[in-house]
Amino acid sequence: MVNAMLMKTNNQFIDIEEVNWLTLTSVSSIDVVGKVFSYRGKVFRAINEEMTDYVHELFDKNIVRKLVERGLLIDTRRTELQLKDYPLILWHEKIPHITKPAFWPWEFYRKAGMKFIELNEVLMNWGLATCDGHQENIMMHNNCSPVFIDFGSILPLNMSNNGLTSLKQFKGCFFNMMLLRAQKPELENILRYICYHKGSILDNEYQAITGDLIEAPYHDREMCLRFYKALLPKLRFENTKTVWTGYHKENDFDFEKLQESEDTRAYTVLRLLKAKQPKTLVDIAANAGKFSLMAAWLGAKVYAFDIHGAAIEKLYSRVAGEESSLDVSVGVHGIYRGDRYNFWQLPLAAKGEVALSLAISHHLSITQKKPMNFIAQTLAAYCDKTLISEFMPYGLGNTKYYPDPFPEDYSLSNYLTAFDSLFERVKVIFYPTRKHWSFRIMLVFEGKLTSGDSAREIEKSYFVCHTDKLDHDDYILRVLCPECNSIFHVEDKSHISCPMCNGNTAYNQDEELLFSSM
Repeated sequence: MVNAMLMKTNNQFIDIEEVNWLTLTSVSSIDVVGKVFSYRGKVFRAINEEMTDYVHELFDKNIVRKLVERGLLIDTRRTELQLKDYPLILWHEKIPHITKPAFWPWEFYRKAGMKFIELNEVLMNWGLATCDGHQENIMMHNNCSPVFIDFGSILPLNMSNNGLTSLKQFKGCFFNMMLLRAQKPELENILRYICYHKGSILDNEYQAITGDLIEAPYHDREMCLRFYKALLPKLRFENTKTVWTGYHKENDFDFEKLQESEDTRAYTVLRLLKAKQPKTLVDIAANAGKFSLMAAWLGAKVYAFDIHGAAIEKLYSRVAGEESSLDVSVGVHGIYRGDRYNFWQLPLAAKGEVALSLAISHHLSITQKKPMNFIAQTLAAYCDKTLISEFMPYGLGNTKYYPDPFPEDYSLSNYLTAFDSLFERVKVIFYPTRKHWSFRIMLVFEGKLTSGDSAREIEKSYFVCHTDKLDHDDYILRVLCPECNSIFHVEDKSHISCPMCNGNTAYNQDEELLFSSM
């Protein structure tokens, strides 16, 4: 419920030097209503003088309030801010992570299309319609729900906006795209390519590919909306399953019981996130979102992505079905240019205070043969402050080295060195696991450096946590010695030292220090 459609601002005059005019979409269009800008971390719209009365009428008739309350329009309010040449300034709720349609799960694509239809059906009650029908006017909101963001696209139905343009655009951007994906799932990558670069599939293009064409009843706007509304729910999107589709299991999402569970890895991540309390977080290669939901459960605004569409579809369905409000956005794409979706770029908004990159560095290094420095720079680009990562000492193996021969340059020391001049310090964390579980080392890189900072070697400290688990016979604690690169099992938790080299590395077991010094 929107309690007030006026934001009190004490008649503040906006400093034009602090204004950053924004282009929210890549679709070329002219906004006759006004211009969007950011100012002191917030998003506003400056209303053109000739459209001021019209916009006030939308608020005075409670049209904006009703659209916002129904989840059809992003929260939008009048303000008392003043900017030269613009009689009225609106405030818009800020979307934390901007998502490109080419990255959307197909089920969200459908929901976004249905949202466009519902919005236009409601607008007809007031003689209004959207003048655009493309995807980039819709973004992911709470619980991955679609919401319309382009206030300036809502105009009266008249000679300049007869509604026909938006319906035809909708057919190419939504209907033809989804229909072709449903009919030919093998075109998944090509369709995402087209969506990223072109945004739509025109009727003649669809006909050239399928030999068929479905005509829409453009002559009657209400009938056309009903036509789309009836067909979209019937589309079925098959997802290619891979070995990673079932990586996250159903019982992985009970976060309240982690302390008592056998999953010491997840419990370690949970404690790290509780200590960090990030406002925003990016989960790199998130799979079905075990850790994405953990961060959202703790209050973070999360962007989670993975190259495996079936896994992200599972995450999307889980978030969309949550009763509690979770601020999660998702995407289907890879980590960097050069992967199998090499036409994609790093999403501009895919950056958080904290980034998670779990169970990924060994694949990038060994499978994709990327240099350690490249991996470090790529992962670090997703965070402003902290990167929580992992190193798998056995490479692609769980309890023994794989592949054979093992890459000589794949080592913890090389991985940490790659982060020199990227972060000030790193906490290297060892913890017990079940005997048959894979050996992982948790790494917390802190103090993100900027390009202007002087080159420096990253400061390293070593911790051991959850040693109480060693009281159970089926748990083991493995440690990788940073001095001789040997893996040893800890027999006596009161004295942790490498038996191969008798090194001098200090392993701190003070968990309060570890989890309170974040």
